Amino acid sequence: MKRNFHKVLIILTFAFITGVFFQFSIDNRSVSEQEFKFRTSPPPFIKTNKHWVDSVLQTLSPEEKLGQLFMVSAYPERGKNDIRRVTELIKKQNVGGIIFFQGTPEEVARLARYYQSISKVPLLIAIDGEWGLSMRLDNTIIYPRQMMLGAIDDNEILYQMGRDIGKQLKMLGIHINFAPVIDVNNNPDNPVINSRSFGENRENVARKGILYMQGLQDEGIIAVAKHFPGHGDTDQDSHLELPLLLHRASRLDSIELYPFKALIESGVGGVMTAHLNVPELDTTTNLPSTLSAIIIKSLLKNELKFKGLVFTDAMTMRGVTELYKPPEANIKAVLAGNDMLLMPEEIDMTIQQLALMAQDSLQLADELNDRCRRILQAKAWSVLPNAHNKVMSDNALLDSLNSPYFELVRRRLIEKSLTVLNNTNELIPIRNLETLHIASISVGGEAENEFQQTLSLYTSIDKFHIADTDDSLAVNKIYDTLNYYNLIILSLHSDDLRATTHFGVSDKLLEITDSLLTFQPVVATMFTNPYLLRKLKNLKKNTGLVVAYENQPTIQSLSAQLLFGAIPASGRLPVSISELYMAGNGLEVDPIQRLKYTIPLEAGFNKLALTKIDSLVQDAISKEAMPGCQIIVARDGNVIMQKSYGYHTYYHNQPVKNTDLYDLASLTKIVATVPSIMLLEENDEIKLREHLSTYLPALDTTNKAKMQIEDILLHQAGLKSWIPFYQSTIEPIYPWQKFASSRYSRQYPIHAGKNLYINKHLRYKENLYSHTPDEHFTIQVADNMYMDPVLIDSIYHSIYASELSKPGEYVYSDLGFYLFYQMIENITGQKLDHFVDSCFYAPLGATRLTYRPLEKFNQEEITPTENDLVFRKQIVHGYVHDPGAAMLGGVAGHAGLFSNANDLAKYMQMLLNGGTYGHVKYLDKKLIKKYTSCVECRNGNRRGLGFDKPENDTTRNGPTFKGISSKSYGHTGFTGTMVWTDPSTGILYIFLSNRVYPDASANKLAEMNVRTEIQKAIYDAMIK
Repeated sequence: MKRNFHKVLIILTFAFITGVFFQFSIDNRSVSEQEFKFRTSPPPFIKTNKHWVDSVLQTLSPEEKLGQLFMVSAYPERGKNDIRRVTELIKKQNVGGIIFFQGTPEEVARLARYYQSISKVPLLIAIDGEWGLSMRLDNTIIYPRQMMLGAIDDNEILYQMGRDIGKQLKMLGIHINFAPVIDVNNNPDNPVINSRSFGENRENVARKGILYMQGLQDEGIIAVAKHFPGHGDTDQDSHLELPLLLHRASRLDSIELYPFKALIESGVGGVMTAHLNVPELDTTTNLPSTLSAIIIKSLLKNELKFKGLVFTDAMTMRGVTELYKPPEANIKAVLAGNDMLLMPEEIDMTIQQLALMAQDSLQLADELNDRCRRILQAKAWSVLPNAHNKVMSDNALLDSLNSPYFELVRRRLIEKSLTVLNNTNELIPIRNLETLHIASISVGGEAENEFQQTLSLYTSIDKFHIADTDDSLAVNKIYDTLNYYNLIILSLHSDDLRATTHFGVSDKLLEITDSLLTFQPVVATMFTNPYLLRKLKNLKKNTGLVVAYENQPTIQSLSAQLLFGAIPASGRLPVSISELYMAGNGLEVDPIQRLKYTIPLEAGFNKLALTKIDSLVQDAISKEAMPGCQIIVARDGNVIMQKSYGYHTYYHNQPVKNTDLYDLASLTKIVATVPSIMLLEENDEIKLREHLSTYLPALDTTNKAKMQIEDILLHQAGLKSWIPFYQSTIEPIYPWQKFASSRYSRQYPIHAGKNLYINKHLRYKENLYSHTPDEHFTIQVADNMYMDPVLIDSIYHSIYASELSKPGEYVYSDLGFYLFYQMIENITGQKLDHFVDSCFYAPLGATRLTYRPLEKFNQEEITPTENDLVFRKQIVHGYVHDPGAAMLGGVAGHAGLFSNANDLAKYMQMLLNGGTYGHVKYLDKKLIKKYTSCVECRNGNRRGLGFDKPENDTTRNGPTFKGISSKSYGHTGFTGTMVWTDPSTGILYIFLSNRVYPDASANKLAEMNVRTEIQKAIYDAMIK
């Protein structure tokens, strides 16, 4: 024993002299003082409230002082029997503390108050919260495990995490967190530490341990570094047996002890001792380090000068109980120098024997008295200041514990940890979406997972899942389809991070994963313990490799966002996988300006205030202003609300999903026609001041020969508002005079809705429509309704021949956009739908933004519009609602587009970005500003070029709520749609509904100002 003591002393002296004692560096990167300033200090409770400590100490009997040395377990889930057990220990043994396991936060908060109320001396209440309260309690924030945190290159956020966890602990009346784990995990097969460690690099472990510790202690929570002298290089679990650590003293000092020395120097309040057999430090056969005076008194307390509280690991673990029975183990632990024994048994007998021993030894009595004093000092520092905290209701407690401020830090921790190890040809982030046919194959885990759902937000993805239960036939069927794809996104999923269970992935799934890695190109994301990757032979063969460490839904979502360039990657591998992938490896990947999906707080919104939108929507649905809707809200490219409400129809058969498509109606103007005109102007193929007849010579002989493109965009060219073209294709069954005298004749032109009288008395003119297509009937207008294309010529003849009013006066008109449709196709030589898809939608990844949606999607994915009882005599479902656009075959300049809110947001965000999205330039920034600004701002015309603007006359209602920025722009649609963007705030708002179902004649949506009220609620929810 004496020989070992001197050996330790020599090693420590040498370490100090050579500067090994502590350096804050990792891979030659150092933390600047501006990033975080490390503090050298004693434990924070050493100098605190001496008067209170002395006064309490004097009131305690020797046995009561000894009781302070014990911390007992409490299990709220076990109910009344456990409460009686703990109550008895508090009252009879005067135990010093409680550690909570298993339960809900509400139960723990209530029991903590109750146990404090019955204790003579305030209790130290503790929890094992290495990755926050969620390690033990339900309904709390799940922080990443320490191995994932070990990948973070920006360490300052670890301090904030410590503070956040400290705040949460205080809400429950908890004073001690048995964290951080600062074992250096350099054994991949470690069965008990492993993912609980920051990794294999001692500096990384020490640095992150200090920041986590200081964050906790700055919130008044005692941090406990564990497991001394270092449990990282063992292949045995001290819960089940006594691990043997055979390293030489020099190695122990330079690796295992290094982080402990660092945290002690920085003022950690507690250290937990491990049940390890370390012959190099204490040669006593099979002696757990917890019971070794050489390791605890001589090394930890005397040589390392630790002045805080020393806690044992649980005294119920077999690393102790296999060799020693209580109370012998308890007494040995006390004599070894531990201040508090965790979860001991036979406390009564232990106290009796220790009291007798103290009577015979003045030195022991003084030691025990000093330990009790330090425990009381810890209580004076951590318990007393929070003794009168306000009691919260259960709901308030859960809301506070799950505060968006805490959640935002958690999300940033995840973002900063994601680690890219391969990125051949800079495939990540994924670009050129229009050229890709992507298959996503998830191996293991759930069939429906957040990773694949998030991938689908960016482009069209075909999803596959391979489970352990799948036979070879099912797997081969997936393999046979892969030749159809030019990019495979592979993901491996497991919730089990333990080495003892091979991380929860079978050899079969590993073999499948390995074979999929040989496909080219493939991007693999591993939602598993990184040590599992040692079993994959083909890692280097893939094009991209991302290590995501864990399988939580938020981690999956953010990993998908990383692949598509919404967030950056900066993580560094905390452990070595192989010679190819060593600790510290990691490639930086920059984001490319695609939409990011996050929580409201990140974009500066109050989540609670946004719930007003829910009530506004539900009220509108209940009053049948619409059957359902989709809403997206984004700010500065951060989507903070993406939600669907209600149903496709009032029959409530099919709930609206975020992927469902709506008829955009007039939004088509600014989403298809206007950007096409902008692109033509940018390419010098048109000029806005030119006459439209320059590009449509057929107008030369009409009264529209001198109409300027700009005036048409401003709706001040003198064009009529609209023409009911279909009207000329139907006729009354009875003589016209009889019908004309009917009181229903004024409703005849359009949107007759429920007027069955008209429906019964109208018919199609002969040879214009057919139920089946043939060479004469080629234009599909609706389901089982085909039109002779000769009618298209009559549509344009009607427009050419239509009367003009005085130019310069604002009259909103669709007719000019019929003409723009012709102009764009004449100039580009392409059909409008093909042109806008190739120039905008496909590169944006907006695959659900399309004309003629039934050619690409099932009818169940599209909301129906009006029950058209006059023209098409059916429910219009999947075909454009506007009759004129329908007669053009579903593709027009004024209507025809369908989309879900998400894909429409990509286009609108591109405009907000100044014409770029995903680092691809679509339109000139100056042109966007030109088109979205108010050009005339006189004669009652508030509009931009094609875009609508806020009403500047405060006495009149406009498309927006009053008070919105004059820089904002957007459009509304007849079917109940709206898009609006605001460069001054970065806010993007999209509202899609089918308010025209089943009858377009009533417009409760507009009467109730639903869209504008929601827009106002968005702005009201901004955090000022």
